[in-house]
Amino acid sequence: SRGGNLSKKELFEIFQQCFGRLLTPFEIEDINKWIDEDDMPAEVVNAALKEAVTNNKISWKYVNKILIDWHKAGDNTLEKVEKRLSDFEARKKNQQQYSNSDHVGFGIQGSGY
Repeated sequence: SRGGNLSKKELFEIFQQCFGRLLTPFEIEDINKWIDEDDMPAEVVNAALKEAVTNNKISWKYVNKILIDWHKAGDNTLEKVEKRLSDFEARKKNQQQYSNSDHVGFGIQGSGY
């Protein structure tokens, strides 16, 4: 990835590739609002799109929902978003470890030697 400053034009092209269609005027207006009015950089909007793709939820509604969550939390830079996502991954891994280790480690005693 290059250092920042994704243009809106590039961002719209990435959306259209992921959606497999042209963006609607409504979607374009929404994306412009996020960038111009809510100070969410194009990179952050792009990160929300990637997150939607990762979750197999390729719709503007879902991307918009992610942006609302991030915006509420004050995650409005790529650095903050990346930290948020890696913290979330780490939490998920921890939960999996706990649930896996519940059933392990019993029945090793008394092997009869």
